[in-house]
Amino acid sequence: MDETTITCPLCGGANAVKSKYCSECGGRLGELSAAAYIDSRVQEALKEKLRDREVAEVIIFENVAKKLIEWGKFAIAVIGGLAGVVVLVLGWLGYSKISDITDAAAKRVEPTVKAAEQRVQAAGQRLKTADSRMALVEADAAALKKRFEKLNADAAQYGQLSGQVDEVQAQVTELASRAGPCAETLAECPAVGCAQEGTPLALLNMLKRRSPAGGATPVVLRVEDLKTLQQLAEARVGPNARNLDAAGRAKLHNLPVGGRVVSEGDLVGVIGYIIQPHSSNVLSGESVNCKLTGPANNDLIASLVPSPMSTQGDGIRIEIIPQGRTDAFEEPSIRRVADAQKPVVVYGQLLYDSLHTLTGMEARFRGSLWEIHPVTDVRVCPTKACPSNAAPSWPRVGER
Repeated sequence: MDETTITCPLCGGANAVKSKYCSECGGRLGELSAAAYIDSRVQEALKEKLRDREVAEVIIFENVAKKLIEWGKFAIAVIGGLAGVVVLVLGWLGYSKISDITDAAAKRVEPTVKAAEQRVQAAGQRLKTADSRMALVEADAAALKKRFEKLNADAAQYGQLSGQVDEVQAQVTELASRAGPCAETLAECPAVGCAQEGTPLALLNMLKRRSPAGGATPVVLRVEDLKTLQQLAEARVGPNARNLDAAGRAKLHNLPVGGRVVSEGDLVGVIGYIIQPHSSNVLSGESVNCKLTGPANNDLIASLVPSPMSTQGDGIRIEIIPQGRTDAFEEPSIRRVADAQKPVVVYGQLLYDSLHTLTGMEARFRGSLWEIHPVTDVRVCPTKACPSNAAPSWPRVGER
């Protein structure tokens, strides 16, 4: 700014000294305030600083460029040196150019590549063979599945037929029970009774008249143990196995109960109380006793229960067969024992009477299909409270 011009404090425009108003913004000239003056000086100082910064940046840029050029020249020199080394090494190895190396590498790798390709082809062939075998296995599995389904269907049909056979056998048994005696006297009654030889009923009749071998040590049980044996038997032969053959009854062997193992046919001793003694089938007779009528020709039965207040449904059946029965085992003697309400131990054969069930009315008369049948001995506690471990020394029924 020279001496012939004046600067506008508002816009910074140049005006003649004698001008009263700014030719740029129309502002009044000649009345510069202190603030306007300071502002104008600050603006001028900033412009000077910016010019100095621009100059410094230019200088720095020139220096950096020089350094980069120097480093580039050095790098070119290094690369050129390395290239020379590579050329020397190639010459020493017998190669005149890099392509010679790639060709040699390709020749060395080629056998390996071919071997790998052959292995891949062999693996592919094995995979195809495995797929073929898998298809055969799947076909065999499908065929086996069809056979299994057919077997299941046949088994279901067989089960239905088996049930029908059981029903027919039950009807035959019922019809036979309606028939008259098959022997003139009890002494003439065969071991199978009125049953047909080889049938499940004939087998059961023979078991009912079988006594355990003499001298055997009895297995002492409680009434509750025979209820446990009922559950074990049902698990092995089913809950409604009325017609058990020899194979079925073989499943009733080696049953664990109370830390002991028992089987059908074993000699056992069961401690309890006798209730409801009476002669059975006196009017119609029973197949095992050749359908002969009257008390002398039929079993004397009673219930053995865990306490004097128990009902028949809480206990098991004991049966004294008529063959060889003495007066001590007749109904009057056994009734006196029942009326005394004294503990007893009943010895005899452990038998599973599958002709009965535990449903309907029959459940009122027994808590298990296991019986002591036939009874071989009854011992009575002299008082109403005897230690059970002394049971073998209790007097026999009928003894004083």
